Amino acid sequence: LLPALFVVGVHLITPMEEQEASALFERLSASEHLAPLCPPTKPLPLAGGHFSTVLQVGLQRLEAGDPGVLPHFAHVGEEFVTLFDGFPKSKVHLLVLPRLRIAGARDLTAEHLPLARRLTAYVAWLLCELAAQRPELTWRQGVHSNPSVQQLHVHVLSEDFQSPCMKNKKHYNSFQPPFLLGLESVLANLEQS
Repeated sequence: LLPALFVVGVHLITPMEEQEASALFERLSASEHLAPLCPPTKPLPLAGGHFSTVLQVGLQRLEAGDPGVLPHFAHVGEEFVTLFDGFPKSKVHLLVLPRLRIAGARDLTAEHLPLARRLTAYVAWLLCELAAQRPELTWRQGVHSNPSVQQLHVHVLSEDFQSPCMKNKKHYNSFQPPFLLGLESVLANLEQS
């Protein structure tokens, strides 16, 4: 079953949706392991586009079979992918994206609840894998309340906030509440709408 932190609003989850999310977590836990992290030395190239579209372009290139983007992905699944943040703000800083094109958390609707629950299950699996690889670190996850890039993505990062890219107070604050919203808050808001 999913770790308790990620079971939100259980009374509103249909048995089928709960089964799907739990089944995804169980399947990943039983059959997949996160490869040892080896982040690239440079961010994902923009390929001539605006920085706000880098995640969408990265997904397009991945789906087109471009081998040049593979080193930028820590894990590629059927429904979700995990990308190394190009400007990490911690020792470990990953982005989890659904393959489905959704501009951001504000674009989620009640139709997306099953996907959001599976996304939460995927993030729970990723956190378990990261904790096993790096037990000396603590972790947080969430989406920015006002993201600067298009494509829904969940930040999964270690709570050390040690990185050459952590250059100012604004960077640090952007990964604290209320600027970073945990998935449990996003799910609760979706369930109430």
